[in-house]
Amino acid sequence: MIKPKLKEIENGTVLSISVVPNSPKFEILGADEWSQELKIRCREKALEGRANKEVQKELKKLFRAETRIVTGEKGRHKKVLVKLTEKEILKKLGL
Repeated sequence: MIKPKLKEIENGTVLSISVVPNSPKFEILGADEWSQELKIRCREKALEGRANKEVQKELKKLFRAETRIVTGEKGRHKKVLVKLTEKEILKKLGL
């Protein structure tokens, strides 16, 4: 798997993701080879923030840490702040 784009900052790490809403199941497909964004499929439709809530909830469950969407709330390309180090995120992703 390609390493996703991560940027460690003072209070955590910013993870770049690309979300595909209205999928049959929630799944993390790995990082895109060109954009290096972590591609995520989610079940919810992109209406009234439902897809964002599902992505945040599932990432929080995966990383066992606080997560927050910092940019891209209205689009498919997002940046998510995860209150972990870059090393911890890669470990939890199996990289």
